[in-house]
Amino acid sequence: MANFNADGTGEGAPFDIALDRLQITDGIALKNFRGKFTFLAGLQGQFQVEVNGATVVRGTLVPINGRSAVRIVSNDAGGLFRATGFAQCL
Repeated sequence: MANFNADGTGEGAPFDIALDRLQITDGIALKNFRGKFTFLAGLQGQFQVEVNGATVVRGTLVPINGRSAVRIVSNDAGGLFRATGFAQCL
């Protein structure tokens, strides 16, 4: 049996997550979420997702000081701002 302790001492068994939709806020939904993760030294892994079904974003989840940090990258920053509605705020 795998040990998935919150303190990062788990065995690190890799696992995949695939979600059709993950609702973040009323106006932001992540679609076609696909990721590969492990609990080795804390929750970490890589994922790819479409923001509101429009712009593709790649991300990395890394453990930092007992918490999780997310780094995201997109080849279309303008598309990301449009897809989230942030462009209207500028």
